[in-house]
Formats: sequence, structure tokens, C-alpha cells
Amino acid sequence: PLTSTVQTVTEAGYRDLVRLGGPRGGGGGSSAGPQGMLEGTGEPLARIRLIEVTEPVAAGDPVYGAAGKGLLPEPLLYGRVVRVERPVGAAHWEIWMEPAVAPGMPERVAVLRAELNPLRVAEKKEALKSAN
Repeated sequence: PLTSTVQTVTEAGYRDLVRLGGPRGGGGGSSAGPQGMLEGTGEPLARIRLIEVTEPVAAGDPVYGAAGKGLLPEPLLYGRVVRVERPVGAAHWEIWMEPAVAPGMPERVAVLRAELNPLRVAEKKEALKSAN
């Protein structure tokens, strides 16, 4: 009865709140590193925006999901920083992330947010009315 759309982190239009940081003492997750906005660009790497140049960022830093606290037992690992640049005079880093999952569609996914499609709901109601 429900349909889900899978969108990879590198697809144009994908956005999520992320946090950079190292793993916490053996249990996974992330330390309280800087927070930014992950954006899919349609290219093999995703971009992370809005992290100030005063924050420490380095290639190899892990990138974790910052939104959805309580939905998962541990923060979702998105990938690792592969390129960090500071444009002249910019207040924010240009950060590029390589996804933790290989390109292409995964074999298995977890639905993190359910949204009902109002058109499908209306069609279903109409079909039930017509059947009666």
C-alpha cells in the first residue's frame, strides 16, 4: 500500500544536517564536531556547507547524520571528508565528502521518514467509493 522513493546522498537536491567528528570511545557515533548541511550535487562527491573556517576540518574526518536523534541507536555514518578548501576571504569551508556506500542503488534500505502521498490517498478513497 505504500511506495518509497530512494534518493542517494549524491543526487542533486538531497540535503541533510550532518556533523563532522571522530568516533566516541568504542561505541561508534560521533563527538560534538562542527555541524553543517550535506548537499547532493549530482556528482560522485557530496558537498558540505555552512561550516565556519574557524572549525577544525581535515580530509579523513568521518561525517555523521545529525538529524533524526532517537530514530537510530547510533548516528548514521554518511562518509568521509576527501577534500577541504578555503576560498580566499570566505567565512565557510568548501568540504567534499565521499559516501560510505558505493555508488549506485543499494540492495537494502531503511525508510527513515514516512510521508503519505496525498494523490495516492485520494485515489484510494475514490476507488473505495466507486466499489461501494
